[in-house]
Amino acid sequence: KKKEKEKKKKKKKKKKEKKKKKKKKKKTEEEEAEAEAEESI
Repeated sequence: KKKEKEKKKKKKKKKKEKKKKKKKKKKTEEEEAEAEAEESI
């Protein structure tokens, strides 16, 4: 039973990290879009 709990914990952590990565990616894409908009002015 303890092993199962550890497995669940690991899965949750992985999910959290994935979410973090996605957020980071979105941020960089937004920054790039802003930079492009500034260049076009």
